[in-house]
Amino acid sequence: MSLIMRVKIAALIVFVFATGGVWVYTALYEMPRKKCEAAGAWWSNQYRICRAPVYLPTITGRAAGEGREIHWPTEQAPTTANTAPGAKAPEVKAPDVKADAPAS
Repeated sequence: MSLIMRVKIAALIVFVFATGGVWVYTALYEMPRKKCEAAGAWWSNQYRICRAPVYLPTITGRAAGEGREIHWPTEQAPTTANTAPGAKAPEVKAPDVKADAPAS
């Protein structure tokens, strides 16, 4: 068998495997993704699953467009993250240092 014929056969084999790889990728990833997105759902390439989005008021029980009520901490228990008007900052006490304790 001549060298030219061997190169032709090798190129044909590479072409067949590349074409098969494209077909397998299309069948396993692209076709399910397009089908899922056409149905209005979300496709996950990592897990290869199709899931429908969940409407947030369904989970929270609030009406559509209803805002979330913010409950600020009371004046008796203010926190450092409390930015409510009139909130008092917490008092920070200095640690007790004993005279005979070694300094570090």
